[in-house]
Amino acid sequence: MDFENIKRVRLGKEIWLNLAESNLPVQEYLYQKFYEDTGVRKKELLHRLAEYGINVDKLDPGDLHVMYGAIEYDCNIIITANTDDFPKRIGRIDVVKPGVYYDLMINEL
Repeated sequence: MDFENIKRVRLGKEIWLNLAESNLPVQEYLYQKFYEDTGVRKKELLHRLAEYGINVDKLDPGDLHVMYGAIEYDCNIIITANTDDFPKRIGRIDVVKPGVYYDLMINEL
């Protein structure tokens, strides 16, 4: 996604704009945002993310909009060559390289 696409995704836009303004490390910003949105504390957030295979200390802030956008739009797959910066799954969302997706599409035809 480029910046024009980021602006169309509500959560992606919010993260890019508010994170920059907050001057907080990405992990602290996410903890704060999650608490504001849900009332759930940091310990519970970490537990929930661990269930999804996500370690916030290893997240690349430049990839957050993709993950949030996929969740917001109820996607079932993220296609990226940058799979090292993503968990293999985010809930029910698979993260795959373009070649793997191509193979999946060919095998379904």
